[in-house]
Amino acid sequence: MAVELVIHPEFAPLLQANGLREYDDFMRRPAVGPPVSPHWNRETVLLELAGAAGPRRFFLKRLFRPQPEHLLADLFHLRRPVSQPMKEWFHLRRLESADVSCMAVAAVGERRAGGLPRDGFLLGEAVPATWTVADWLELPDCVGGAPRLEEWMTRRLHFELGALARRIEDAGMRWLSLDAKHIFARPARQSARGRRWEFWIVDVERVSFSPPSAAGLSMAAAFADAIYPYSSDPRWREPGPMDWALFLGAAKGSVARPFLTALVRNRRLAEAWAVVHPNRLRPAASTGDLSEGLWLSRRGAEMLGAARLNGFESLYAFSNGAPLTKPGLQPSRRRDRLLLRSPVGVEQELFLKRYDATIGSASPGGDDEAASAAKEYRAIERLRRIGVPVPEVLAYGVEEESRGGRSLLLLSAAPGVSLERLCDEIVLGIRPAPRFVQRRRTIERLAGIVRQMHDHGLFHRDLYLCHVFWREEGGEPELTLIDLARLLRCRRHNQRWRIKDLAALDYSSPAGAVTRADRIRFLRAYFGAHHPWRLLLHRQPAGSLPVEPPCRGRLGAVVRWVAPETGRRAWDRGWLRSIRARVRRMARHDRRMGRSPDPVRSPRESDRGGAA
Repeated sequence: MAVELVIHPEFAPLLQANGLREYDDFMRRPAVGPPVSPHWNRETVLLELAGAAGPRRFFLKRLFRPQPEHLLADLFHLRRPVSQPMKEWFHLRRLESADVSCMAVAAVGERRAGGLPRDGFLLGEAVPATWTVADWLELPDCVGGAPRLEEWMTRRLHFELGALARRIEDAGMRWLSLDAKHIFARPARQSARGRRWEFWIVDVERVSFSPPSAAGLSMAAAFADAIYPYSSDPRWREPGPMDWALFLGAAKGSVARPFLTALVRNRRLAEAWAVVHPNRLRPAASTGDLSEGLWLSRRGAEMLGAARLNGFESLYAFSNGAPLTKPGLQPSRRRDRLLLRSPVGVEQELFLKRYDATIGSASPGGDDEAASAAKEYRAIERLRRIGVPVPEVLAYGVEEESRGGRSLLLLSAAPGVSLERLCDEIVLGIRPAPRFVQRRRTIERLAGIVRQMHDHGLFHRDLYLCHVFWREEGGEPELTLIDLARLLRCRRHNQRWRIKDLAALDYSSPAGAVTRADRIRFLRAYFGAHHPWRLLLHRQPAGSLPVEPPCRGRLGAVVRWVAPETGRRAWDRGWLRSIRARVRRMARHDRRMGRSPDPVRSPRESDRGGAA
C-alpha cells in the first residue's frame, strides 16, 4: 500500500507538537464533538490544536471509502483516480493562484492500493471570518447574528461578489457545489486593492474545468442562484437594480460606473442573464384584501376583482369551471377551464390548476420542497425571460411553504391549436396540408425554440406535439409551449434530457403529416446549417433524430483528431441507438397505459390550451 502525505511547512511545528506526524495519526485523531457533516463514507470533524498563542481551530475532512462512481468516472475519461481530499487540495491551490482566498490547508494525505485510492484526508484551518454571505444577506439558511449592513455596504458586497465570480471564471473553473454558506466574508480591515470585503471559500470538492467565458456569466449565474434562490416568500430581501448593476459590472470585468447601466441594458447580456433570476409576480397595489400567499399580475387582479374572487380560499374553492381530466391524473391535481370577463366586458378563457399536496417526484436538479404550482410558475418565468413563448400567469398562490401545502396557478389559454391536433386533422383529411413556405417556417420556428431552451440548459421532459400550440399571425407562425411543470434545469451532462426531448418530438410526429424531409429540415435548423452532421442525415432512417454528442475525455479527442469520419460514424451509431431505444420505451409505456402508439388513433392529450 502506497501512502502520500503532504504537510505544509508553516503548520509542521504545530502539527508535530500535537502528535500529528504520520498518516494514521490524522485518520485516527479524536474529534471535538460530533461530526459537522457526517456521510456514509466520509466525515468532517472539528479539531482544536494547542499553539503558542492559544488553541487554533481546524477542520479535518476524512474519506474512509471512495465512491465507486467517482473512480469509474476517472477511469472512463482515462484519468488517474484521485480521492476527494486530494482533488479539493488541487482546486484550492488553483484558486489561490487566481487571487481567490481559500481555507488554508495544513496537511493532505491519501492511501492507495492497486493504483486506486483507498482513503484520504484533508486538514484545513478555520477561516478568520465568522459569518458567511448567507448571514450578511439574511438568506433563509443563515445562522444569524450578523450585523445589519447599510445600503451602500450591501451594494459593495454585490459588486465584490461579482468580481469574485469573474476571478473564478478567468481561472477556467466552474464551482459546482456553490452555496452562499460556503463563502465566508467580513469587512476588510485594510482596504487592499480597493476592496472593502474579504472572502474565503470552503468546500470546493466539486469543480469542473473549461475555457474562460468572454461574457463572464457562467459563474455569475451560479453566484446569483446561490445568493438569491427562487422563493415566493416576500420577507426575503430582493436586490435592487443598482445591486444587480454593480454585480454584473464586476462579473463582466468592467468596473467603470458610467458603463454599468449600458451593460445591464445590453440585449445579449440581458438574454443570457434572463435565465438566472426571473422576477416573480408581486402583489397588486390595489388588492390589499388578498390573503397571504396569493400574487397577481395586473390583468389578473382586474379580472379576479371583477369576478369577486378576492383571496386564495375563494379562488381555490371556485367550482363554476369545466373540469378537465385525463387518464392517470393524480387525485391531488385538479384542472378547470374558466370563462371570466375582464372589466371592459371581454370574455376570456383561462385555466386554473389546483394542487391539494406537493407532488414530490425526485428528479435531478428539481426542487422537491416547492409546491407543485410553484414549480410550474418558476418554469414559466424561466422560459419567458429567455424569450420562449409561454402562457401568461395571471395568479399564483401557495398556502404554505412546507411540503404538502396547497397551491394554485391561473393561466391564460394558449392561442391557436396544438400541433398534435393539427397533424391529426391533416392525416384524416379534415384540414389541407400547409403550403411549403408555411410548413418550413413552422419547423424552423419549433427548432429554434427547442434549441434556445437547450442552450440555456432547460429541458421540457414532456415535449410532445400536444404541448406545442400553433397559430398563424400576419403570415408568420407563432408557437406556445404548455405543460411546463416537469421543466428541468441541467447545465452539464444533459445529453439524456436532450435525447428525451428530441425523441418525444419524433415519436409524437405522425408519418402521414410529418415527412422525412420535415425531420431533416428540423435537424438542420436545430443543429445549424453548417453542422457536420448534415452530410449524414440523408442516410439515416426517417424516424430517427441524431444528436451530436460533445467530445468528452481524452479518448474522444484522440478519435476525433486522428480519424474524424470514423469517430463521427461511431458516435452517430451510438446516439441513434439511444434515441431509437427512447422511442421504443415511449411506445411500450403507451401500450401499458392502454394507449395506441399511433397519436392519430389515440392522442395523448386533447386540445386544452394551458391546462395539460
